[in-house]
Order: sequence, then C-alpha cells, then structure tokens
Amino acid sequence: MTEPTNPPSEPSTPTPTRLGPVNYYDAPPRMSRMAITSMVLGIISLVPLLMTLLAIPAIVLGVLARREIHRRPSQLAGTGFANAGIATATAGLLIFDLVLIMDRLPDGHRELANRSYCASNIRSTIQAMTVYATDNSGAFPLTESGGGPGTYQVSLGVPRDIDAAKTINYLFTTTPGGITPANNTNPSQILWMLALRSQIAPKQLICKSDPWSSSSGALLNDITGKYYDGLTDHNKLSYSIAYPWAIGKSGPQPYWRDTSDTSIPLMSDMALQASDSTSKSPLDFNSPNHGGDGQNVGFADLHVDFYRDPLCGQSGDNIFGFGPADAAGSPHKFKSTTAAGTPFAPTSSVPPFDITMIPTRERGKKEWR
Repeated sequence: MTEPTNPPSEPSTPTPTRLGPVNYYDAPPRMSRMAITSMVLGIISLVPLLMTLLAIPAIVLGVLARREIHRRPSQLAGTGFANAGIATATAGLLIFDLVLIMDRLPDGHRELANRSYCASNIRSTIQAMTVYATDNSGAFPLTESGGGPGTYQVSLGVPRDIDAAKTINYLFTTTPGGITPANNTNPSQILWMLALRSQIAPKQLICKSDPWSSSSGALLNDITGKYYDGLTDHNKLSYSIAYPWAIGKSGPQPYWRDTSDTSIPLMSDMALQASDSTSKSPLDFNSPNHGGDGQNVGFADLHVDFYRDPLCGQSGDNIFGFGPADAAGSPHKFKSTTAAGTPFAPTSSVPPFDITMIPTRERGKKEWR
C-alpha cells in the first residue's frame, strides 16, 4: 500500500524589510481650537463692557470643547483651556450680576452707606483741625473777623498765588502786601485753609447724600498754578461749622479750641436755613442732606453721631438755629438762622453755649448762605 504523499508546500512569502527608523509612538493629540477660543473669550469677558457679550459664547464653547476632548482623548487636548474659559466667563457674569444688584439696592441701604462715608468726612476734618491746633497754640483755624457782630461772608474763592502759604495769608485782614481781603469772616475758608495745608482733601468736604454735591472735590489751583483762596462753587461744600468768631470782640469763641468740651458740636451736615421761624417741629430744621431724615454731627472728641433732629447742642440747643435753649416745644427753640451778612447774635459766650452752624442752605437751593 502506497502512503499518500503530502503536496509540496507553497513557498512562504518573505516579510518585506522596513526601511528607515521605526516609530513606536502614536502622534500626539492636537490642541482643541474650541478650548483655546473659550479661554480667550472668557478672559476678554472680564472687561466690563464685554461681560454679557462674550461670556455666554465662552461658556458654550468650553462645554463643547470638553465633550469633544472626552470623546477623542487620543486626538484632542486642551481640557485645561476649556475649564479656564468656563471659569473666567462665569466670573464675568457673576460680577455683572453683582453690579446690577448693587445698582438696584433700596435707597435705604445706599443711604446708610452714605451716612457712614459722611461721618468719616466730618471726623477726619475735626481731626485735621485738632492737628492744626497743636501747631497754633491750641487754636482751631480761624480767619480774621471783618464784619459786624454775628455776620459772615459766603463769597467764592479766587486765584491768589502759586505759593499755598501766601494764599493762606490772604484769608486774614493784614496781608504781606497790605491788602485787606473782602472775603474774610467766611466759614468755608476756614475749612479751605485745611485743604491748602494738605491736611484734608477737597473731596472730604462733599457728602454723597447732598442733593447739590459734585462728584469731585474743588480744585486747589487754576490753570496757571495759582491757589484759590476759597471754594470755587457752591456744590463743593456739604458741611457747616459752629460759628467760630467771638461776638463783640476779636478772636474766637471759647469753644473754638482743642480744649473744647466734648459735648460741643463743632461740625455737621449743611445747616438748613429755615424760612418758618415759628415752627414747632424740630424735623423742619433737618439738613437738606440725607433726604431731610437727619444729620451727622461731629464733636470735639472726634465722635460723630446721626441725629434725627438738630437738638443736639448743650442743654438740647438747636444747632441749626440761634437763641438760648428754651423749654422743649418753644418756638424760640427752633428759631431759624438768617441769611449771610445779617446779624443773628448767638446769645452765649459761656456754657451752655448757643451753637449756630454756618453756612446755611435753603431747601431746594444750591447756594449756601
């Protein structure tokens, strides 16, 4: 029996030889263009005017880029860029929403913030007066008295000199040039003197709740570099000070010193020049600032309180009027101040003092008087 013979095997095909270097690694994934675009738009969306315009596209592109990278991890990269775009765009939207919320806060919340800002202005100004007093034998800043008893001036400032110290000299009756200024006995110049001495900034004389106030402080110099000897506009002052000149004699009132009794009001929101001198309601005398709800009042010991009526002087004195502190409800207790230049005669030079805040402003009028 003949054994079957196996058919001859076909010759195997030789494996072709691979020429050149062998690449043992896959090509690296490319960066996702959507991820990069998302990050760029997210960063730009932090610019205030572009928040809502670019933030939403940045978030959409970031989400799409992350999804695409997750499906093709070997081909695409850039998850970090996508996350950065989503995060920055979200932050931009949150900032935009916060701005809207702050802008729509009830007036009461905004007013409380303004009162705090106003109180800080008054406190820092009285503190500057105290610092001034340490260099001037305990006396607060005071210009010469050039009018009759109980009168004062409210003229606006004019440019004087390129030297601040020489400009301050114009606030006094006797100047180096022998000139007698017509604008002395001016309460606003007493505060302005502190600004000329760089002890306060002009903006500290402005209350945010003053309906006539400017958003910026008064200019110290004109375009030629000369210093003004006073405020240049009525919307640059929101506060009043206690009438500082002694009645019937030269010099200051006894309370216009750094040794003043801590119960004596020295500065307040702008006093109201009331037209009804027989009013029996102290609320009718509230400052035009803060919507007529009351006024911040600063005392010699630097504390500042908000009062719902102006009866905060010694013995319940009405600091926005003149005359002795009578019994509560008396018309005389609420007698109003008069226009600048007209004697109003504070009645006491010994405690309890009859404090009268000046200058004053009629409700609904920009000019202080």
